[in-house]
Amino acid sequence: MGAIAFDLDGTLVDVKRRDFQVYSDILCSYSCTPIDIDLYWSFRREKKNIFEILRLSDFPPSYYGHFIKERQELIERAEYLLLDELFPSVLSVLEYLRKNYKCILVTKRNNIEVTNEQLKRLRLIDCFEDIHITLLDKKLIFQTIESLQYVIGDTENDIIPANSLNVSTIAVSSGIRGEMELAKLRPSYIINNFQKILDIL
Repeated sequence: MGAIAFDLDGTLVDVKRRDFQVYSDILCSYSCTPIDIDLYWSFRREKKNIFEILRLSDFPPSYYGHFIKERQELIERAEYLLLDELFPSVLSVLEYLRKNYKCILVTKRNNIEVTNEQLKRLRLIDCFEDIHITLLDKKLIFQTIESLQYVIGDTENDIIPANSLNVSTIAVSSGIRGEMELAKLRPSYIINNFQKILDIL
């Protein structure tokens, strides 16, 4: 049986609200006004440098380092993870794929405990034969997965290492990167919603 490796953030779960709320809360703590959530997210999906977003937000350059540090501390806190929601059809698609593939989750996260709690809350914990929660380069994980046939993700962190291993890649453009940015990575396929995986597999 072949294996499929799935990314988590931006692939299975919509992280838009969490990502924006962390940015917004940090700016408000410095008495700065965040830009609109949709504009912020469009910049993120275009891979705009975070410092450019901060500049457009009139955030003082002298505090950029503080922003990065605080964002790293907040982005995986449980109260912010509660803002994440599953994309439509994720559970039903995973249930179908599990009949024919070994489904493996590979996510770049720092906090294993709160990630597992989130996976339980979203009913994802039992959808995978194996779960890798790591800060390692994903290529190192992909190399250990026997009979890996596909990698499904929404950023360069998924597509580039899989391409380097000659593994077929499915880029999901509803996540952290838009279709134009994903096309530059030359994935095997680009889809705009998770359900369309079934048209490929």
